[in-house]
Amino acid sequence: LFAYIGGDGCYQYVSRSYADFYGYEQNELIGRQPEQVFDEETYKQVIEPNLNKCLETGKPVNAVAGIGLAARNLAGPRAALAAASIAGMSPMLYGRSRIAWYHVPETALLTGALGLWLADRRLERRRTVAALGLVLLLAVTLRPSALLWTATLAPMALALRDRWTRLVPLALCWGLGALVHAGGLLTYAEQKIDSRSRYASLVDPIGQQLQQHFGLVPILLFALLAVWGLARMRWRDPASWVVASWLALPLVLLVAFMAGIDNHTPLVAGLAVAGAWALRGSWVGPGLLAALFAVHHALLQLVAQPPGQGWLLPPVQQDGTFSQLRP
Repeated sequence: LFAYIGGDGCYQYVSRSYADFYGYEQNELIGRQPEQVFDEETYKQVIEPNLNKCLETGKPVNAVAGIGLAARNLAGPRAALAAASIAGMSPMLYGRSRIAWYHVPETALLTGALGLWLADRRLERRRTVAALGLVLLLAVTLRPSALLWTATLAPMALALRDRWTRLVPLALCWGLGALVHAGGLLTYAEQKIDSRSRYASLVDPIGQQLQQHFGLVPILLFALLAVWGLARMRWRDPASWVVASWLALPLVLLVAFMAGIDNHTPLVAGLAVAGAWALRGSWVGPGLLAALFAVHHALLQLVAQPPGQGWLLPPVQQDGTFSQLRP
């Protein structure tokens, strides 16, 4: 469920699932204010305070630093620039929408953990182990889904089988975080599975979701760079398998639960780091991406676009949906 609200407090865009959940058609909500949709108590106690905070501060939340750190420690400074530019142009990782509540912090912690581990692959320093343990604990307690996402770091652990004493504290922190969800984890998974058909009927087709979150041209560019990066990766390096799993796990979860793609935000981290690997050999590619990053954010300031939209070919609103592109 997601919706974009403009500076005038009116809906500019709502997803089909959002409209259906509250019993409306999408075009019935466009131009209306949330206080016309929610009951007075819910609006005053929950919606209005958060809406005012968003409108007053307007500060975006992002996971760019963690992705840049992971790319830097994996493939060098050129890769860091490319990965940060890709991530910074993605509304799923740099925006003001509901994704910022859980999905962006989850991705930031995940990529930060990989960046820390890559800086000390053998876990020689105790402070690295302590920092990694804390990051894993924070990530796992944030959302049940982080149990799966942090498990993608397993290849890094398997490469240290001869230093298992360094892995024990990490496993304990991961397990301690898992205890937060232990009581309701099975129920949570069952509810997700039982909701497959409802999700499938409510959310937009995957192609339309990608267009809504990225735009057609960006997702094609990011996907091509990621494929190129995967083709050039050193598969003897366990970090390569971690990045590949960030691309593969969302596909598995989409098939399993049919939830919206915004639930699988670490996918963008995989696209960014894999694409950065492809461009690590020269400053030309990362420099061009950085220039596009600058143009992208300049356009967001100059052209009125809903938060989370507006790449170089921003979607336009038509009949309550972003169904086509304009130059």
